Amino acid sequence: MNVFFALLPFLPVLFIVFGVLYGLRRGTKKSIIRLAIIMATTFALFLLCQPITRMIINALPFTADLTRELAEYGIADGMILDTVVGLFAPLVFLILFIIVNAISWIFFAIFTRRVENNGKLGGVIVGFIAGFFISIFFMFPFNGYASLHKDLENINTIFETLEIDAGFMEWLEPLANYNNNAIVRAYNVANRPMFEFATGGVAADIREISEIIRDAATLIDMLRDGIDIQNMTLEDATELGEILDRLAAVGIITNTSIGDVLGLIGGDNFDINDLLNLEELDGIDVAKIGELIDEISDIRISDFNFSVILPAIVENDGDINEIVDLLPQSVRNIIDKFTN
Repeated sequence: MNVFFALLPFLPVLFIVFGVLYGLRRGTKKSIIRLAIIMATTFALFLLCQPITRMIINALPFTADLTRELAEYGIADGMILDTVVGLFAPLVFLILFIIVNAISWIFFAIFTRRVENNGKLGGVIVGFIAGFFISIFFMFPFNGYASLHKDLENINTIFETLEIDAGFMEWLEPLANYNNNAIVRAYNVANRPMFEFATGGVAADIREISEIIRDAATLIDMLRDGIDIQNMTLEDATELGEILDRLAAVGIITNTSIGDVLGLIGGDNFDINDLLNLEELDGIDVAKIGELIDEISDIRISDFNFSVILPAIVENDGDINEIVDLLPQSVRNIIDKFTN
């Protein structure tokens, strides 16, 4: 594996060298014809790689059965299909790119037999352009998949947190070294946007999902260690607040309420109304407390701006009003109801 990733960045050099040599042999006119054929077929394949991949996947015998099984679990088959098509489209492009260019080369050799091999210098220049053009399109699937290295690292964090060996580690170091190669970095100026286009946005979705997984793993680690707001540093409070806000923004905890959190803390048999059975505490109407807690229990966690509230709590010098002002309006209304 390490040898493969070590040699792969030098393939573009070979394409350019062969392009120059073939250009020298063919001459200007033949080289221009060949370049035109390569560019036309390559652009067509690149633009059509998604529809072609979709057609291939739909034609597979197990696709229909898998779609029916997913429907039984309420999973939209279209979403799954789009993801699979996006992931495999660059690979399908690469395979068809090799096949089509091999076939077109045969027809090119047959129909240009009588074309003169003149203009060696022009042939070298056009051959260089052709080699460079081919190398960009040949490398984009490899460089595109390799660009997911950071996302694999993020995904691996959840397996490390759960102490599961997912086998990602053997890929991460070679991919990191590959992405740091000067040739790869230069080609990625074009290859990464090409990969984003070919995957139909799936690559961007994978990045977003991997960041969610990384945040979830970090949150799990924090919960394991215990979250002590009073002794938390400003840096930790900011990190925790930003993680909670990001998870809420993508819908992970959007519908989670304070009551849900209390239920997790208290177990399956936890009932907030159990507080109503308590006697009056310090002259406060316990029935009113229970009512207010019930109202607070319905408030969604995502209503809180944690990235602002948690650092403010850590930095607070004892003025509770500053904290109250940062709470959602729904919470402030309940506090007013309680205090008045």
